[in-house]
Amino acid sequence: MRRTLLVAVPIAVCWAAVWLLQPLRWEVDGLSMAPGLMPGDIVKTGPWPRFGRLWPLQRFDRWIVRVEDGVDTVKRLVGLPGERVAIAEDDLWIDGLRLLTPPALLAETALAVPFATVSTGAGSGRAGFETALLDDAPFATGERRLLLPARDVGLAAVVDVAATSVEDPWRISLSIDERAVRFTPTGSGRHALIAGRLDGRFVAAAWRIEGTEGVWRGAIPPVARQPGITWTIATDWPEAGEPQVDPPALAWRIEAAANVEGIQLERIVVWRDLVHRPAANGIRSWRLAAGEVFCLGDFPSASRDCRIWGPIAATSLRYRVSGPESR
Repeated sequence: MRRTLLVAVPIAVCWAAVWLLQPLRWEVDGLSMAPGLMPGDIVKTGPWPRFGRLWPLQRFDRWIVRVEDGVDTVKRLVGLPGERVAIAEDDLWIDGLRLLTPPALLAETALAVPFATVSTGAGSGRAGFETALLDDAPFATGERRLLLPARDVGLAAVVDVAATSVEDPWRISLSIDERAVRFTPTGSGRHALIAGRLDGRFVAAAWRIEGTEGVWRGAIPPVARQPGITWTIATDWPEAGEPQVDPPALAWRIEAAANVEGIQLERIVVWRDLVHRPAANGIRSWRLAAGEVFCLGDFPSASRDCRIWGPIAATSLRYRVSGPESR
């Protein structure tokens, strides 16, 4: 009897460790987190998922949230305990300051905008638009809602530099209206270049594309494998009143002293960020108590979230998740 007990205890401990360590997975249903998460995508936790709430809360993390009706849903954490969350001028504000979307989040929320390329010379061009830029979505064609002007737009480029071009002076410029940034990527290989008007700023960033990161669903190459990527330029873009209806002037140009053939503009995309919408009842501001958080979906018009529920208890956050695991 004693021998059986001694064997059973370690087995039980092993099973408990496996249960605690095993990552959990969920299949996405609905468009509330589109375009980063689409129906059928799989999100998963890291190891030790049941201990996720022991770590400090991080803004913009995705969580499995337990809502009032007992249903689990995936949402993005935007408001932390004690903060005041507001939606104004189509953007998120925390304690009176407009949040700046980091590059990794923009890669999950931005949508590609159709445009016509107007050539302005060798290695250069500009984007032409027939209509105003609105917050429509190609994956939600059956949706009926009033479209709003898109305030935050810009350019994303992928440039492939041959090894023979590394020593030749060259650069590529991206311009939005009267503002421009010039990039000079170092080394050969593929580079992502981003610039635009975002959350009341003119922003720009660049990074090297590793492996298959050049293949992406949205408008911007994902930066999940390079979490340290930040905006290298983020200067104020003063803008008052209603969003601009006319599309901005977007242009790009490659400048090279020699061997321009070794510099390939692999892809150029016009992107727009999501347009934040207030609650249907018009409420635009929420004060969070010490034990409350505020979560939103990435596709506001298709998301039931804290705009409807109000602030929720931090204990409603069940598991941190990343994804999609598969496409």
